Amino acid sequence: MARTLLPGDAIKETQIPKQKMSEVSMSTKRGGVAAVIQLTCTSDKAANFDRAKSFITQAAVDHKASVVFLPEAFDFIGESSAQTLQLAESIEGPLISQYRDLSKSLQVSLSLGGFHETSQSKDTEHCSRIKNTHIFIDGKTGDICARYSKNHLFDIEIPDKGVRLKESDYVDRGTNIVPPVSTIIGNIGLGICYDLRFSEMSLALARKEPQLSSPADIL
Repeated sequence: MARTLLPGDAIKETQIPKQKMSEVSMSTKRGGVAAVIQLTCTSDKAANFDRAKSFITQAAVDHKASVVFLPEAFDFIGESSAQTLQLAESIEGPLISQYRDLSKSLQVSLSLGGFHETSQSKDTEHCSRIKNTHIFIDGKTGDICARYSKNHLFDIEIPDKGVRLKESDYVDRGTNIVPPVSTIIGNIGLGICYDLRFSEMSLALARKEPQLSSPADIL
């Protein structure tokens, strides 16, 4: 069951019922509330964070969310590839530090669905390549417990229509998938946008394979 919590579909809450052990074989009990936030981000990172913080706080405080999901490009949307490269940060940078502090203070885990991560160190002033990275923050500690860089980059070029959008021009693709994250709402598999177009990745996450330790319940 899902119901809208804020006007404009800003947050949707899903109540995940606890399962009886007799009903699901080889499964632990699950419960809790998942909140999904949809943002219309701009190139103003501070304003984007303030808006996300308000929604996350409402989800955690008013609706007792256990895990809050944010979309790809939750940090910003650049107006050009040059601006995107300029605004990108390292995971050790100030923006993710703010999200980690917020997660710990509210005791809510955060799934940050796509962060513009610079490939250079945080001390490098300019970068020429970035990664599109899904970050999962543990609400108990504020620690980053999983990170995944997008494997399948979105490239399209239609010359006769003047369309050219090539993520690979400035994004380095990831080369592996990561084990699902165990949470109160279930095991969460990490992926980003266009990855869903390639079913084998989702199937690998959902299967109980030795290298992944446990199958994903949520993708």
